[in-house]
Amino acid sequence: MEILLNNPLTNLDSSTFQLVYICLIAALLIIGRLGLRSLDETAARPALPSPRQPNPYELAYLRGGLREVTRTAIFSLVERGYLQVRPSDLPTLVQATQPPALGLLLPLESAIFNHFTTPVTTAEIFQANSPLLAQVKLHCTPFEDILHKKELLVSSEMKLKAWGNIVLLALIIIIFGGYWVYAANANGRGGSFIVVLLGLVGLALVLYLCRLPRLSERGRLYFQQLQTDFHTLQVRPTEAAASPAGPYSNLTVAVSLFGSSVLSGTAYSPFQQMFQEPDSASRSDGGGVSRWWQRLVRR
Repeated sequence: MEILLNNPLTNLDSSTFQLVYICLIAALLIIGRLGLRSLDETAARPALPSPRQPNPYELAYLRGGLREVTRTAIFSLVERGYLQVRPSDLPTLVQATQPPALGLLLPLESAIFNHFTTPVTTAEIFQANSPLLAQVKLHCTPFEDILHKKELLVSSEMKLKAWGNIVLLALIIIIFGGYWVYAANANGRGGSFIVVLLGLVGLALVLYLCRLPRLSERGRLYFQQLQTDFHTLQVRPTEAAASPAGPYSNLTVAVSLFGSSVLSGTAYSPFQQMFQEPDSASRSDGGGVSRWWQRLVRR
């Protein structure tokens, strides 16, 4: 028992152990990020060609999931004359008084159209437990299945392995720091609070930086290629009138790929102001800090 409380590790003073602990956490984070690369083998798959007539709802689901599909579909309905924006201090969306033929709508579009019998704000659309999002989710299953078959989304098996790595890294941080804190308290030494704080920060970083992004590496590269191939839609979106029956307009495809910000300066600016959103591609890969780590470990 004596050797457990008095050994080279437990006899380190507080400042020295804190430095060692920080180095350990940093090393574990690097190992964790590198481990993610080994879990995702999709980068070695052949690149997929960009579709000549892209499905904007499939692209929107790839870009940001359920909420992006909802934004894109609502915009398509506005552009085609099924929904209208009522400008005010708190703008709302509502069914058009004389919409085109409802039989032309897809099931997803019909579900969304039927939700707007009364004026609805964007806050109500995206609120927790939103009935509209619940409806849209039912219609997104085919998009998710297609993207999984193309290996553009991270699989459940990859997520499970990633969580196993996270648990292992977290246990190392907890056991290493907890052991020193226990020995320090038993020997009457201070400095435990800072070590506990470092451990909590380390656990938070492991949970944030060592989780898999939404898109697989193949999906990330494919989405980047799509944005490159359709870049002209971002810089010069076309405002040609959309047919109620489709095919989808360039503006709808642009919204699905780049978000509603592409509508700024067009006739649909009020829609863009209603639906201002963070970059979904950023959310999908874990945010700016996570992207910085991804670039670091790829070098």
